[in-house]
Amino acid sequence: MAGIIDRHWPLWLADVLARGSHRPGLLGVMPREVVEALARRGIAPASAEIMVKPGLVSGPKALRHETAGDALTPEQGLTRPLRKPSAVLLDPSSGRLLFLVGCAAGQGQLVVSLDYLQKKSKDNLNLVVSACRPPMAGLLSRLAGGLIEMLVGALG
Repeated sequence: MAGIIDRHWPLWLADVLARGSHRPGLLGVMPREVVEALARRGIAPASAEIMVKPGLVSGPKALRHETAGDALTPEQGLTRPLRKPSAVLLDPSSGRLLFLVGCAAGQGQLVVSLDYLQKKSKDNLNLVVSACRPPMAGLLSRLAGGLIEMLVGALG
C-alpha cells in the first residue's frame, strides 16, 4: 500500500496546486498499533485510511499556518513520516487523533478527525483537519493535565 500512496501523492498534490481540486487525497493508513489502541478504548473507525483536505495544502488554513510560521508543507513528505509516528495521542473531548511526525523543520502534528462526514459525498473519512508544528511544551502540558491521552509512542 505504501508504494501506491507514494506514487499517487505527488499526482494528487499537483492536481490540487494546479487546478484547485476539492477531492480529499489519501495520505496514509493508520498503523496497526493505533487501530489496536483505539479498539481497546472501544473506538472502531470505519476504515484505517487517512485522507487530507485540499484546503490544508492550498487555502486559507494553509496560509494561516504559513503566516504563523508553524506550517507543515506537503514538500516535507508527510506520507512517509505518517507510517511511523513518534507518538499518537487521543483528544477524548473531540475524539480526534494527534499524530506527531518528524519532518525537516521539527516535530509536526497532524490532527485527524475520525469518521468525518463529508457533506457533499456523505462519505465518512478519517480526515486530517489540521497540520502544523505545535510547541512541544503545550503538548506536554495537555498530556500532564489529562486533556490528551497517549495511544502509542512517546513525547520528547
